[in-house]
Amino acid sequence: MKRTYLSLVICAILFAPALGAQEKQVVEGELFPTVIEEEPKSSISMNGIFSDFTFSWEKGKTRSTFNGIQFGFANISGMGDAKLSPWSVFASFHPLSISFVFKSHWSVGLSVGYGLDYYWFKKNTALTQVDGITQFVFSDEEQQYESGALTNLYLSAPLFIKYQTKIKNRLYHIQGGIDMIDYTYSSGASLKRRDLSGKHRESNIPLNYSTNGAYRFVLQMGLQDIGLYMYYQPVSMFEKNKGPNLHSWGIGLSAPL
Repeated sequence: MKRTYLSLVICAILFAPALGAQEKQVVEGELFPTVIEEEPKSSISMNGIFSDFTFSWEKGKTRSTFNGIQFGFANISGMGDAKLSPWSVFASFHPLSISFVFKSHWSVGLSVGYGLDYYWFKKNTALTQVDGITQFVFSDEEQQYESGALTNLYLSAPLFIKYQTKIKNRLYHIQGGIDMIDYTYSSGASLKRRDLSGKHRESNIPLNYSTNGAYRFVLQMGLQDIGLYMYYQPVSMFEKNKGPNLHSWGIGLSAPL
């Protein structure tokens, strides 16, 4: 019975705009009465190519600017003697977003999507697993590490609060929150090395990623849908005592789809 009630509520919410669109007004006093269709009155709107649902109880339009793509340069703190290439990058993609507008300028919401971090290590440095421990390795007389990389493909779900206002007829927004991520989705390291027996290439090296709920602080601000995007991860990528204490951060741009 509870499921039946819940299904009826969901159907009522989804079809409310359609029902509102069917309201008509008849203008009397003409030989052939004119029927005027009224604009749908709904508190639910959907924007963008993908799914960006906004539930509003206030006048004015808003949308989640996390519903789109974010990209830029990535970095890692806590690497010690290891060095990261300046060409390390990140990108995230959030096709689904739900926002609740509770004031004309304020809203809260949740986006869901994927993220990708690609870190290049400078020559003679690589990240791998030795005796069950994730650690950095360096070139020596026996073997040379020609290249090393770390690829993190993860699920991303930022929970955010947003403020928006108009400045000279242009919409300004600032929003921030916590991005809950799951590194265990598909991540790993790769390296290319040379030793006495020749060249070797290894890929998809499993690492001891943190499984205790990794998250990032995210901040985004800008005009219209274009903005500056930043993030910082206060918790380590890897489990305690099973890998280096690395914290990722990045800065870039955000854009709509």
